[in-house]
Amino acid sequence: MGGKSVHRAGRFMSQRQSHFHCRKRLTPLTAFGVVLASLILIFTLSGGVSTGRVSTPRSRSLTANGGVVSRSFYHVFKSSLKQCIRALGDAPLISPILFHPGVKRVLATLPGSHVLYSSEWNRKHPFDRGYGTDTSGFLFGEELLTGHPAEEHGSPYAGVQPSVLRRVLATLPGLERCTFIDLGCGKGRPMLIASEFPFRDIIGVELSPPLVQVAERNAAHMAQRYPERTRIRVAMGDATVFPMPDGDVVLFLYNSFDRELMLKVVENVEGAIAADSNRCLYVIYCNPASGDCFDASPLLTRRYAKTLPYTPEELGFAPDREDAVIIWQGGNAPACAERADARIVVVKDRWRAELHA
Repeated sequence: MGGKSVHRAGRFMSQRQSHFHCRKRLTPLTAFGVVLASLILIFTLSGGVSTGRVSTPRSRSLTANGGVVSRSFYHVFKSSLKQCIRALGDAPLISPILFHPGVKRVLATLPGSHVLYSSEWNRKHPFDRGYGTDTSGFLFGEELLTGHPAEEHGSPYAGVQPSVLRRVLATLPGLERCTFIDLGCGKGRPMLIASEFPFRDIIGVELSPPLVQVAERNAAHMAQRYPERTRIRVAMGDATVFPMPDGDVVLFLYNSFDRELMLKVVENVEGAIAADSNRCLYVIYCNPASGDCFDASPLLTRRYAKTLPYTPEELGFAPDREDAVIIWQGGNAPACAERADARIVVVKDRWRAELHA
């Protein structure tokens, strides 16, 4: 990218945020019109791309006539416009209108509507609105590449629904004696939720440096806002071989890995139990697509197995309406009389599991 284009793009990006300070003064109808007009503009720009003005290798290499500069600024402008539309569409007064089933059904038929409706995960979650954190989004592939062999067995980042984890944690005894460990913590939403409970320690393990940085910022924000809560620590590394701390442990997984890596997690858990059979160890697995790996362990038994619906305010911030959750326990964990023998049915290979009676 040419120097002038970089300067102009940077100036545009810096101005964009200041311009959006006025969005709270926009009426829903005005903002709706702005979003609609922007979608049409993006469609028009996309049509320009398909004409191939700079599509050939020769034209990409030209700089004397400004071809590369124009193309670079064009893409920066288009990307920035998309970010502006998403930010406007996510505004508290606008989002309920745009995501109303009737409105969405109409807008989703328009060219360029994917900018708003690409994924429910990408909407700013009410959890982030309330806490001022950054745990929303759906990230995968090149956005998370590290070069580590384990990354090709990992799952995309997406945050668990807070109500689901809260209800599950509330069923466990003796949390004040437990360390909470989120394996494949991503941006750290489960750790932030865990800080609402009296854990003695909270640790997240993540392989991707960009996600570690976001998780650390979220943890620092939570510590500043709630200094009385248990501090959150984030460790960068392979979560499947993370050494278990002494004492009681609660492990959390949100379908973080494929079967190959999940078997390594089970091996790590079994090693921790064998080393100290007096400890209580719990494994919470949300969306247990590889749950049979834990079922096969002779050192673990099921404690809990339920399908939990999202709360009304969480609907529309993920493609589903409920999540299956299983808890296994090992070591000296107290017995639980509740039935937990539901059958795991994988409805989308590796990605989605349901519990059937």
